[in-house]
Amino acid sequence: DPILVAFVAKNAPKGSLSTALSAYNFIGMSSSIIAPFLTGWITDQFGSMQIGFYLAAVLLLVGLVVFSFVKEDEVVAFD
Repeated sequence: DPILVAFVAKNAPKGSLSTALSAYNFIGMSSSIIAPFLTGWITDQFGSMQIGFYLAAVLLLVGLVVFSFVKEDEVVAFD
């Protein structure tokens, strides 16, 4: 997501920008490993893939709410 990459780049320490972006990429790619396993487990337990879809929608909404409360002036970059 270009908006989140720009947010990370703006608020990361200049000397650790590559580390911050690598950590962001690692966390984002972890979902491509966890999501299929979790969706398969939910399908096996409840017999429907719809619950996995609703879980994904809820997680997106939680992320949207959390991101909307972050103020640019209050973000602290650790040097």
